[in-house]
Amino acid sequence: MNYRQAKRKAANQAVIGFVVMVSGIIASLVSAMKMIYFRLDDGTALSGMLTAPLKNLISFLYYQPWFPKWLWQTCPTPNPYALNDPENFKFLVVYGAIFVGAAISASANKSRRRLAKINEEIENEMLRQSLRGESAARSRATMEENALIPQQSIFSQVHQLYLAPIVVTIIGALLLKFGFGI
Repeated sequence: MNYRQAKRKAANQAVIGFVVMVSGIIASLVSAMKMIYFRLDDGTALSGMLTAPLKNLISFLYYQPWFPKWLWQTCPTPNPYALNDPENFKFLVVYGAIFVGAAISASANKSRRRLAKINEEIENEMLRQSLRGESAARSRATMEENALIPQQSIFSQVHQLYLAPIVVTIIGALLLKFGFGI
């Protein structure tokens, strides 16, 4: 892959990563709100007291005309009491989209930094050629065409793709355990 193709690929990766990450965040938030509204109130006075303000906020958001109704219908409602519920697996896929999008964005940013260094090297080489008096030995377009950039994989983003979901899940489970007693 040459310089121009790598530049185009990095821009596309940044856009795709941003879209996947933001859609995963929004869908996860809606799923968490649905879980709080429908699943966390077990009928006790303490549970009702803790979830009442959250339920009021969630119902306020539900009835707002600017908030898309299709999100409420399509996002899964996780069940913290039954871990093998199919809705939980759908939620894990939506939740994983956040980290896959973050890994794609990180890969794009790494590629952009690498391309910026390559661009600086091309500029330096053009300056060296002009100082030596070689006006058109190699043009910028030729250098960009001949520069070979290795492929970048999102799977090399270990922190965003593998460690971050585990850490965030453990923190969320502890909050649910000690905050809501689940």
